[in-house]
Amino acid sequence: MSRLFAFVFLGIAVICVGITFNAGQSLALQEGGAATAIAFAIIAGVLLYTSDKEPAETSTIPDRTAAAPATEPSAIEQAFAEGPFGRERIAVTLDAVERAMRDPNLPAATPDELDRLWHLSPTEFHEYVRTRLDRLEQET
Repeated sequence: MSRLFAFVFLGIAVICVGITFNAGQSLALQEGGAATAIAFAIIAGVLLYTSDKEPAETSTIPDRTAAAPATEPSAIEQAFAEGPFGRERIAVTLDAVERAMRDPNLPAATPDELDRLWHLSPTEFHEYVRTRLDRLEQET
């Protein structure tokens, strides 16, 4: 909506410039038209500049999806396909989801825990993931 007003104000500024040039010998009309054109052009510029900005968040209710990691299903599938090499990414993703759902100040996985996950068998690691997902699901 502010873009529409910006273009209306730009149109008014152009009209004021036209009035200024056609004012003839009237100095008052020339100065008034120029000042009005400048004022409307500045307002239009501010409206155009702020029209692309996101509105400020006014809600006091925490948005659980905002803090969730932006991972595509293919990224998780790829992490599983990488075997032990992708386990850290999976653990970090689960940590991020858990922080988004419960408390943003929860600690991330420690290097010792990541090392332990590295040495788990595929079955044990899948059980670890299932356990964490079940716990997250129960908390929702």
